[in-house]
Amino acid sequence: MKTINHKLCQFIIKKYIKQDINWPREIKIAQRLIKKFNSYKFWHNLKDLVAPPPSLAWFLKPEGKAFLIKEYELFNLNFIKTNTSLSPTKVGKDKNICKKPKTLLEFIRYGKKT
Repeated sequence: MKTINHKLCQFIIKKYIKQDINWPREIKIAQRLIKKFNSYKFWHNLKDLVAPPPSLAWFLKPEGKAFLIKEYELFNLNFIKTNTSLSPTKVGKDKNICKKPKTLLEFIRYGKKT
């Protein structure tokens, strides 16, 4: 069976599992995770969890999948700044807007203007 980027698997395992590593099981889970999220930069920049999971199987649970998908979307965001220039001339005509009376006295004096 062809292994998928074995060094990346080892990196993921060493980053998230701190004690009692079951290497064969964790390698299989890491390979499944790499099929979905293949970028080394993604795994390197992925923030550490508050409490390290006992196994990479946590990433296969619904909350783990949601965490990975959210972080992968944030990782793939593109923040390119585009410059827009405004023309010095007006495009349309100004619109006249009647002001609403703010006080009762203004309402009595000027009546209803719409």
